[in-house]
Amino acid sequence: MRLTDRHFDAVVSIRLMAHLENWRGLVAEMCRVARQNVVIDYPTSASPNALSLVALPLKRAVEHDTRTYRTFRNSEVREAFAASGFAPVATYKQLVLPMLAHRVLGRFGVLRWAEGMLRALGTTKVVGNPVLIRFDRITA
Repeated sequence: MRLTDRHFDAVVSIRLMAHLENWRGLVAEMCRVARQNVVIDYPTSASPNALSLVALPLKRAVEHDTRTYRTFRNSEVREAFAASGFAPVATYKQLVLPMLAHRVLGRFGVLRWAEGMLRALGTTKVVGNPVLIRFDRITA
């Protein structure tokens, strides 16, 4: 079943884009069916994720089911949305410390405290990851 253009007011995709080969196809389809907004998240290479392939063996040893994922340049994500007539309007960088630390130690308050301190110092704004971003339609 093919949905009509602008079928939904908003389309949301969380923790998906990094695992797809045809991520540009996902972006184009989300933009096609969204009337006004698309919200996504993605791992950016402008962060500690630049070391993700080096850390993969450690992640696999701890999590056992870890798979590789793609990181993105912020500019390439914005360009893909611009091609469909969408512009970024709000960005929220989520964490500084590696996801692995949050998965393993997440129940301990020290990580919440550390992330709070990093956010207060402005570190999260610079290297936070993943990036949660809202795009709005700019074309009629």
